[in-house]
Amino acid sequence: MIAPLLAAALLAGPAQAQRPPPRSALAEGRGSVSAEVKPNVHVRLRVEGASVEVAATDGSSLTVSVPSAPALPLRLVSLGAERVEPEFDGKAHLQRGKLVVSVPRGASLDVSTVGGSVAIRGLQGAVRVRALSAAVEVAEAGEVDIETVDGPIALKRNRGPMRVHTVSGATNVTARAGTRLELESAAGGLDWDGPCAAGCHIDADTVSGHVALTFDEASSFELAFGSHGGKLVDEVLLVRRDPARQKGPDTWTEASLGDAAGAVEIETFSGNLTLRKRTGPRQP
Repeated sequence: MIAPLLAAALLAGPAQAQRPPPRSALAEGRGSVSAEVKPNVHVRLRVEGASVEVAATDGSSLTVSVPSAPALPLRLVSLGAERVEPEFDGKAHLQRGKLVVSVPRGASLDVSTVGGSVAIRGLQGAVRVRALSAAVEVAEAGEVDIETVDGPIALKRNRGPMRVHTVSGATNVTARAGTRLELESAAGGLDWDGPCAAGCHIDADTVSGHVALTFDEASSFELAFGSHGGKLVDEVLLVRRDPARQKGPDTWTEASLGDAAGAVEIETFSGNLTLRKRTGPRQP
């Protein structure tokens, strides 16, 4: 029962406490449509099983195309307050195929999908993704907020804070300096690759998902790790404040690396935490 209800909610979009804003057409086309928009435009995309690719450009136009359906009637609709969404043959969501979107670099984005895949790159504004079962990749963007049931999540060199809530999707993070991540997961694990020093904060809570953090040489952080049955595998040679406190199967460890400029907080029920130093080239 849960999956059909979530799918219906994703396709319906956010609930409206008041009357929906007036809709006005900005542009129309077949297979592809473009319109001039404000640099900070907010774009909402709703799909069912289609794949989504969004890339930022230095221009001021919004372009939406469906390469798999060159004759499909498309319309860009203004929702007021610099908010725009496409319509697909009069419908608010695209059921299948491939959706390709280019937006101004300063745009923000809201994507709802049941399945398929989502790939977003280069936006300076906030990125929000709500998915049932989809592979999600967000790269070189601003603030990121993702909620999924399952499907892999890849976050690459994003500039703003990142929030991930997933049931079973594995999350892979390629971090830049000062990256901030909040993650909650049931069975999905976390793989982190990059620095963690001043400005960095990793806050991950999992039930059975394992957490593996691979750090640059310059990393420096304070660690707090608590688990019911998970183990700490320390390959970075942390300095322990005190011996790990243990009561039954529950353990709590506080330690640091370097001058403790960043913060790493991990809690699991049964998942392990592994800390490594990179010994080879950084992953792309």
